[in-house]
Amino acid sequence: AFLLTEKVDFPADVKAQHQQYENAWVLGLRDIAEALPPPVLDVSAVENPLPALGCTEPSTIGLIPSAARGPSKEWPQQNFIEVAKAVLAESGRMIVLLGTPDDRALCAGIAEEVNRPGRVVNAAGATDMARFAAAIKACSLIVANDSGGMHLAAALGVPVIGLFGLTNPKQTGPLGRSATVLQASNEETSRTIGRDSEAARIALARIKPKEVIAHIESILSS
Repeated sequence: AFLLTEKVDFPADVKAQHQQYENAWVLGLRDIAEALPPPVLDVSAVENPLPALGCTEPSTIGLIPSAARGPSKEWPQQNFIEVAKAVLAESGRMIVLLGTPDDRALCAGIAEEVNRPGRVVNAAGATDMARFAAAIKACSLIVANDSGGMHLAAALGVPVIGLFGLTNPKQTGPLGRSATVLQASNEETSRTIGRDSEAARIALARIKPKEVIAHIESILSS
């Protein structure tokens, strides 16, 4: 009940760090070490859903083109299309589009524009949360907006490229060595951005597909 009824004030040094330290503070962990261990999630007991969804290649790249926070955290759809086409130019690779049932139309639009039947699978809304996590775990790499899916991939230890506009990744970015943050904006960042901030959308659009493609190739070849 204390999590719902007692207000917690954070010292300035806690507020300046990653949000995980605020969560630790709320739980009364005031004497924590400087570096908290990254979150680790194990889904080995959950069956990989990708083969049943049509992803039969060992190198499957997952794209998560939506974000619950809205347009302020969504990289342009056309950019995801360009990345998907570049990934598919390499033989033996597939694309799986991941998300919630609300994201199915968005993902279907991307799949239609890429126009590679059998090589692009729209799995948005096709899994429950456990199988969604297992699908991410089965991917070779994930490209995602600043979203729950991005954080989930990081916790699963899957290489993930997180795309940031004006949100400050030093405070809310993905945790763990498997995560790469791309942010092209020189503007002041914040932890809280409006759901449909034009400035945030412009900042996100400054990340070019060729930069993401270069990071994909670098990560997969390392």
